[in-house]
Amino acid sequence: MAVLQNLFSFTLTVLAYASFAIFAAGVLYKIYILKKTPVPLKIPTTPQSTNVSGVAARMAGDVLFFKSLSKGETESALWTAGWFFHLGFFLVVLRHLRYFTNPIPSWVMLVQDLGIFAGIVMFFAILALFFRRYTNERVKHITTFADLTILIIIFLIAATGLTMKYMIRPDIVEVKAYIFSLIFLHPSKAPMNPVFILHFISVMALLIYFPFSKLIHAVGYFLSPTRNQANNPRTKRHLNPWADEAWDKMVNGPRPIDSKTNEPYQPWSQEQWRKKWLKQEN
Repeated sequence: MAVLQNLFSFTLTVLAYASFAIFAAGVLYKIYILKKTPVPLKIPTTPQSTNVSGVAARMAGDVLFFKSLSKGETESALWTAGWFFHLGFFLVVLRHLRYFTNPIPSWVMLVQDLGIFAGIVMFFAILALFFRRYTNERVKHITTFADLTILIIIFLIAATGLTMKYMIRPDIVEVKAYIFSLIFLHPSKAPMNPVFILHFISVMALLIYFPFSKLIHAVGYFLSPTRNQANNPRTKRHLNPWADEAWDKMVNGPRPIDSKTNEPYQPWSQEQWRKKWLKQEN
């Protein structure tokens, strides 16, 4: 029995390190892809501000109050469930900092009771989002397996967390000791509480799935040109970051061969282009 427990503990430890590595590498790779993607045009979602401070204010409104979801009476239920879910999730994460810090900061202790209440709110918000997906015909039609996977994983996290709080309580000292052993790369034996194990595995599954799912919008939103660009094409010229390099390759790079002369095509000068444009206008 002890051998099986040690083997299971070792498996959980490997899962913990692997999930964090996949999460970190996946998020960084997504950021790299988003940053290197060229933005040849000004494409902010209108109405958008014409200055940086206005863009920042709009993004803050979207992040804090989900203003883009509050438009229209039909989406009021989505806004309510979505906003309370995200707020609850944020407070629950803050509450869990007690397991990663020693000594525990005073402000973390202040949010403990609020974090418990937020966990209950998050649980019911997830149920509301499930209910919406099966009662709204339009949403039901476009619901995919990936959408349900995210909801199921987060539901398991919330349900097992509340179960540990109110029903099957694990040894908190043992749990914190195990978390600290992982942080300092000296893994110890994992707690064998079955609800904790399911909770732990659900969190690891969320970390692994995060970079490859719609949850990456938590990072991608800030890198989206439709959100972070100012609507000022008339006052400030937008230049492609790769425009100079592309022009240099076009002018100085290998050129196709002219079948009539058997020589490379020669690029037109600005004067030749100007004459052509004038001719077309006339």
